[in-house]
Amino acid sequence: GDTYYIRVYTYSSSVNAFSSFNIGIGTPPPPPPPPANDECVNAITLTPGAIFNDNALVGTNLGATRNTNDPTVTCENFSFTTNGKDVWYKVIIPASGTLTLETNNNGSSSMTDTGMAAYAGTCENLTLIECDADDSFDGSFSLINLAGRTPGEEILVRVWGYNSNEGSFKVSAYDATLSSED
Repeated sequence: GDTYYIRVYTYSSSVNAFSSFNIGIGTPPPPPPPPANDECVNAITLTPGAIFNDNALVGTNLGATRNTNDPTVTCENFSFTTNGKDVWYKVIIPASGTLTLETNNNGSSSMTDTGMAAYAGTCENLTLIECDADDSFDGSFSLINLAGRTPGEEILVRVWGYNSNEGSFKVSAYDATLSSED
């Protein structure tokens, strides 16, 4: 029942300038539902490979939200506390005690920049290991090298679109020692 007024005009130094345009009024579509791994307790398992592409997953943060109970990230310089849209993964440290976590471009998405944090502990008691926003070789994506970790330890991985970026991306965990057979 509310009345809205819309002003449309042309700016020109010419007298009697004309412009053509279309205007539409409607209800915007609903936002997408959150991804299944929107919350830490629903983290998706990453299976480590020997190189990035061995077991890379395509993830998305479209429709993701930020849980205010999760710690504020330390490597985000732009509005994460108000616009952060993070998703969660988990991975087991291999026998070597080393692991690389990395995000890359999906090739078909508007996502151009991610942030990523690795945590030890549980979803209720997260301890930051490292936070990264730009170390991947794939532009402004993320890369974290873990070393000296306990084999069998579960690491929780948080990925978000840097500066409110949204879309799909590739995420992977890998360690070169996994290419040799024991």
